[in-house]
Amino acid sequence: MKYLLMIFRPPDVRGTSDNGSELATTVRVEDGRTLTTDGPCTDIEEGPDGFYVLDAADLDGAIEVAARIPPARLGGAVEIRPVAER
Repeated sequence: MKYLLMIFRPPDVRGTSDNGSELATTVRVEDGRTLTTDGPCTDIEEGPDGFYVLDAADLDGAIEVAARIPPARLGGAVEIRPVAER
């Protein structure tokens, strides 16, 4: 399955946005632990700073990749959304 990983830098580096999708999963890494939240990255005011389109077996695989993206570890977040393939 394909997933869109939207990258958000930490708020002190760049503002914050509500992207409004109930299908999103947001990933942050705090104290070496991967934390996930259902829903969009609501504490980010502006759009994403970058993105990846990832082919992963499932959401857990996408979360593993998202947890390795630096902004997730540095106070930012990575929002994951499934991509419908047609």
